[in-house]
Amino acid sequence: MFHDKQVRQAVVSSKLKKQYRLDFVSKGLDQYMETAVLGEDTDRPKPDPAPIDLLQLFDE
Repeated sequence: MFHDKQVRQAVVSSKLKKQYRLDFVSKGLDQYMETAVLGEDTDRPKPDPAPIDLLQLFDE
């Protein structure tokens, strides 16, 4: 639905990659996400805004 309307979607989570694979990839939910910023991708995890700021890099 969102993809058809060209709405970009991403996941920002404090989950580690292993847990993300179990929770999202194994259920096929990752196919709806353009990218994922996970706990291992930043030194300052949520609730710090740093992980969300990383999403802006995908627009450059």
